[in-house]
Amino acid sequence: MNNIYVPIIIFLNADNKIKYERTSEMISKYKNMGIKNFFIESDNYNTSNLNCLNYYNKIFKILPENSNVIIDLVLNQYFDLDEIIKKIENHNNLVFSLNISAKFVEDYKKNKNYISKYLNKNITLYLEMAPQALKHIEVNNLIRKTNIKGIILLTDYDTDFDITKIEIYKKNNKNLEIIYKSDDLFLTALRNNNSIISSYSFIFIEEFNKIWNSYKNENNIKAVFFQEKLNKKLKVLKKFDYYEVLKFYYEKSGECFLKEVDCCSVELNRKEKNRLIKIFN
Repeated sequence: MNNIYVPIIIFLNADNKIKYERTSEMISKYKNMGIKNFFIESDNYNTSNLNCLNYYNKIFKILPENSNVIIDLVLNQYFDLDEIIKKIENHNNLVFSLNISAKFVEDYKKNKNYISKYLNKNITLYLEMAPQALKHIEVNNLIRKTNIKGIILLTDYDTDFDITKIEIYKKNNKNLEIIYKSDDLFLTALRNNNSIISSYSFIFIEEFNKIWNSYKNENNIKAVFFQEKLNKKLKVLKKFDYYEVLKFYYEKSGECFLKEVDCCSVELNRKEKNRLIKIFN
């Protein structure tokens, strides 16, 4: 399943120190599943603080050899990009994702000249945005004139977007990679030779395997059946905060996770817990 990017989940101990050995265990599990694509989200660590460089470098040391890594950046981090690039140890398959979702289109336009100098540097970049943001940006011109490798689409912001319109960008730019930030579109990604960033593959790896194997064996009916079955579970999970799901999934180990608000404060009632138990079983 080389078209799945998985987020690196960060575990904390009681002193709010990162448990790299626990993260290493999870990465090893992904490696055994044949997954070597990883996504470091901006809310996984305070990436506007350059102290995170130590975190990046430690993570790179425990990633599998020849793994692909996307580091997610938000607008206020563009101005730290020079420093981040200089200090991160060399990683051949490292790319940066610049988040310009529809919400930030005006900020993107305002900072366009500043951002453009990074787009022409010797680094690989993805543009991350909601599908409706595409109409505000001259994507074809931007891709031709810069070193942009791909577009990450935040599909939850526009569930009715037209896949065929997105594919036009690939026809005009043969090496462009399209990534859907959505588990729901795994089969769609396979059909179009695209990738996904998965939030829940650590829970539903068997379901992903069933879709993958059915597609690989040209059994489209089964592939559609398994994707629809997965989507029903995802529909329930999306009603919960992502960190609520993480905490519940790892509840037996008493783990906590890195985020803006301490996830240890998350408490689910019995009805909510029963809904999650049903999904996981």
